[in-house]
Amino acid sequence: MFKLVKLSKLPFNKIAHWLILVMVCILPIVVDFSFQTNNIFELPKAIIFRTLLYLLLLTYLAQLIVSRTRPLWGKWLWPLLAIVLLLIINIFVSLAPSASWWGVYFRQQGLFMLLHYLLFFWLVLQQPYGRQQYRQLVLTILLSSTVVCLYGLIQFLGLDPWRWSETSARIFSTLGQPNFFGYYLLLVIPLTVWSLYYLTRNFLTRFALLLLLLAQLSCLFLTASRGAWVGLAGATAVWLLFGLYQKGSKKILIIVFCLGLILFGGLVLAGRWQIMPTADNFYLRRLQSITDWHSPTVRLRVLYWRATADIADQANWPQCLLGFGKDTQRNVFVSHYAPQWGLLEKVNTLPDRAHNILFDHWLEFGWLGLLAWLVFWSYYLHLGFKTTTALQVNQERLWLIRALLIALLSSGLANLFGFPLVTHSVYHYLFLGLLVNFSLQAWPVKKLRQFIRPRVAWLLWSVLAVFFLFCIFFFNWRFLLADYYYGQAWRDIQSGDCVALLDNMNKMVITHPDPFYKEMYVDRVVNCLDRITSQSDKLNLASNVIDQLEAMGDKSQIFYTRAVAARAYSLFGYLIHPQYYPEAEKLYQELIATSPYMYFVYQDYGRQQVWAGNYEVARQVYMQGLSITPYLPPSYLSVFRPDAVDDYYYFYVLIGDSYAKQKNWTLAQRYYEQIFQQLPTYVPIYGKLAEMAYNQGKKTEALNYLLRGYRLEPSNMEWGYKLALLYQELGNLPQAKLYAEQVLLRQPDNKLIKQILEQQN
Repeated sequence: MFKLVKLSKLPFNKIAHWLILVMVCILPIVVDFSFQTNNIFELPKAIIFRTLLYLLLLTYLAQLIVSRTRPLWGKWLWPLLAIVLLLIINIFVSLAPSASWWGVYFRQQGLFMLLHYLLFFWLVLQQPYGRQQYRQLVLTILLSSTVVCLYGLIQFLGLDPWRWSETSARIFSTLGQPNFFGYYLLLVIPLTVWSLYYLTRNFLTRFALLLLLLAQLSCLFLTASRGAWVGLAGATAVWLLFGLYQKGSKKILIIVFCLGLILFGGLVLAGRWQIMPTADNFYLRRLQSITDWHSPTVRLRVLYWRATADIADQANWPQCLLGFGKDTQRNVFVSHYAPQWGLLEKVNTLPDRAHNILFDHWLEFGWLGLLAWLVFWSYYLHLGFKTTTALQVNQERLWLIRALLIALLSSGLANLFGFPLVTHSVYHYLFLGLLVNFSLQAWPVKKLRQFIRPRVAWLLWSVLAVFFLFCIFFFNWRFLLADYYYGQAWRDIQSGDCVALLDNMNKMVITHPDPFYKEMYVDRVVNCLDRITSQSDKLNLASNVIDQLEAMGDKSQIFYTRAVAARAYSLFGYLIHPQYYPEAEKLYQELIATSPYMYFVYQDYGRQQVWAGNYEVARQVYMQGLSITPYLPPSYLSVFRPDAVDDYYYFYVLIGDSYAKQKNWTLAQRYYEQIFQQLPTYVPIYGKLAEMAYNQGKKTEALNYLLRGYRLEPSNMEWGYKLALLYQELGNLPQAKLYAEQVLLRQPDNKLIKQILEQQN
């Protein structure tokens, strides 16, 4: 009995509150700066969120046992239950159930995470949020945003110790991408403004808060996120209009509203007709492009939205009502892929979002699901909004509620052009939970009847504790372990260590059931086939790959998985036995029928025909791919993505390669020279021309091509290696030694270069 009394004295409410504080503090900050994993931004955030959520749930259940109170319950929970039911139904109607459950790998927003968000929302409703608690919560959010903003400013100043793919002109801090950083700032800026008035009266503290607000606004500007800018401007405008309405200034309200419409309409027309002069400043150009319909990113979003409308026209009624499944947008968009998408975005890639929260909800959950989500958010926002009209609410809490509403409104407007990730979603459900919590605090807390003895209750709690600890590891931290193996596998690929690659890939698929890892297993492992000498080992590897493909179950519904499978069967046919070719050919034909404008399918299919010895068929496939690839003159490199231009000329390379395979050097060189004449900056072509010249005995000409390639791409040691070999063959040993030593500086373990130097010594 002594132990029971001692447990009952534990401050479970405080523990739960501190768990939430830790959650909102570290989620925006945490990143795998060790770079040992592959998904360094969202996966660590998701894992920490779920871990703390399980601990929060255990703490809350312990509090229920100790206080013998009943969880808050009422008709206001029906929208939440409806959403839970919707998610359960979504698993069964999804085109790819396992992909919907886990979500897109880099987003971590599958049904699994959505259920955790809803559980977090429900737990926030159950917490007692008095003045001290919500002030501590706001202060914690601001402290976290201070760290995030400081790192963003460090990136802008070029002092970041880590190298990222994004330029310093668009900062992203710890959120992984500028737009996501901007969306995060939309959620914290209203709370900073509230804190200036209500959190403290100390001058120095207020001055520090003012500096933080300036840092947040500066970072928002430096993200160059147009969606975030629109979200902040739109929410501010709506709130100003609402303020005028509340004060009864209806004439001023009408005038301001009309002026706003005229201004907005003028900006849209100016962008549509391109009558505004182009600004020299990068950020001003971004601002101008908000209403510029000719801007590549704006055009791309419009194309996605048009594709969504086309999908709605072609969908059957169950799909219209219930959707295609969570996170299946890539598979839905694939049949609507058009060449223009590749000009505006990276070629051969599909969006995993429609970049509009309403369109995404329709694609994932259908009309019924979209309606359910609208009711969910509208109902709970209405509960929070009603609290602002209550007479008993003091000014401090009243303006906090308004700040939360502004934060959610601005984020919602921004998500009309984007989508949320882990940090944003946690903050969304936290803010919504706080709004509902404030509106429900007048509800009486009911005591539970003593239908279960305390010792039995604690025994049940202990069982649940063991279960959740099991979940924390097996459904949480094992994900990080699997991603660690995947990160190590990437390093193995770069180092060419196939033994380590196979080991890490096997550990990865055993550790985590996500179909993404199985797809990556197939895609990466097959590249080791040419390094395996034993036929039995090759057959074992092929068997393992086929097992992984079959284990995915819904592979027939996922376009990229079928493309990976087709490539695997092609390699099996080339390196093991031709009996695998028919399966590869069947898959390629299905892929072309599904999405006839995916260029890479024609490239891979033609390569498979070359391996099979069907050179004429291969060239027909290449020409078919070339016919649907838009021709872009080299001058378009400044307008469209360089890879969109390169992709067109790559078909000429492949056609030339097919002739080279037949040792028809003349025809091969003819296709290579077409690229050389039209796009002399296409560096790989110099290697091809050098090879053709060498095969025809023109070694001096081959040397000139290699030197030109080296000048264009001096960091690529492949040029230095080839130059060292050719100079040695030509008898120019000093030059051979010079290039060999340059390669050795970059690649000290290169055995072939060491042999060249040893031969000269």
